[in-house]
Amino acid sequence: MDAATQPDDMLYVGGAEALPAARAFCAWLNDADVDAGARLRAVQNAFVVALANSRLCAAPLIENLESLRVLIAIQPEVLNYVLVGGDAPDLDNLAPAFALVNNTLFEKVAA
Repeated sequence: MDAATQPDDMLYVGGAEALPAARAFCAWLNDADVDAGARLRAVQNAFVVALANSRLCAAPLIENLESLRVLIAIQPEVLNYVLVGGDAPDLDNLAPAFALVNNTLFEKVAA
């Protein structure tokens, strides 16, 4: 058995399949730990602002903004900051790339 290692891809977090677990994590964290919950909310808010200020901010990303806002909670750098504290991730640079990579995982279903 190989030792656990940091994944090479720090942006992809599992796509739409990861949403239920990410939502449950966010809900649990907000109930369980006041400090970590506050850090999570701050990161999610900063994510939205950074994405809104980026050149990539366009309708296809905005359509999935709430899902992307939830998924950012399980991105490794964000997860470490939320649970441990320390220096906040650079969301101005992380948010656009994260949104671009993870937004491609959502498919529209024709009505």
